[in-house]
Amino acid sequence: MALPFADHHRYRRFEARELIERAEREGLVLVTTEKDLTRLAGQDDVAALAAAVRALPVTLKVTEDDAFRNWVLT
Repeated sequence: MALPFADHHRYRRFEARELIERAEREGLVLVTTEKDLTRLAGQDDVAALAAAVRALPVTLKVTEDDAFRNWVLT
């Protein structure tokens, strides 16, 4: 099951509580990116969510170096 949220979504206290309760009730694991976990950790009102969620490492692997370099530099 996936509940996507927009990038840079600022969770409200009630959303955090609902996510935690649903995960506990349904035996789910809450997952987010390492970047978003860092953002969550800085929000006191959703500290419980930051403590309950697990980070999914994301790595960018470029296989076409020249094409990527050209894209970035344009």
